[in-house]
Amino acid sequence: MFTGLVKTLGMIVDVLPLSGGIKLCIISKLRLNVGNSISCSGVCLTVVSVNEYYFEVEVWSESLCLSGLVDLQRFDMVNLEEPITLNTPLHGNITNGYSKSVVTIDKTYVYGDSIILVIECPKWISDEITSPSSISLDGVALTVTRSGEDYFEVLLTRYTILNTTFKYFDTKRWFSLEQDVSQRWC
Repeated sequence: MFTGLVKTLGMIVDVLPLSGGIKLCIISKLRLNVGNSISCSGVCLTVVSVNEYYFEVEVWSESLCLSGLVDLQRFDMVNLEEPITLNTPLHGNITNGYSKSVVTIDKTYVYGDSIILVIECPKWISDEITSPSSISLDGVALTVTRSGEDYFEVLLTRYTILNTTFKYFDTKRWFSLEQDVSQRWC
């Protein structure tokens, strides 16, 4: 389980093909061990290798199809969060790291020091998202500010923009969508 509060960013230094998936080599300041779970842009993965420079995770076809990880290339940045423990303050929203779908940004609006993202999504998703509620995009816990038949909106605060991969976002990119554990998902 995770909180949706990104702890650090990681940089993809290599993407290696596997039969039925890919292996990501990621540089970060986290000190991980083989077998640790890690939320990588909202997808719960297992660390399979660690050396002094980077750690490696494997992403299999199911996770690739349901997440934005499918588009990752060398030098792309990812949001990273280690799992919560019984001693972790729960400042965010509880998430499980299982992306349910991918979505794209349709429009953006500047709102003071913040940005509003209008997220295009299939009706089966928008039917389950109400305002206000919480979701996670690429592992970042966000509040839904408005929703409609084929979209929902979230507001990115200045802090969120500066401390997550949203500072690099591209409206053409796919984002991993996960509804928080405390919410119903169809």
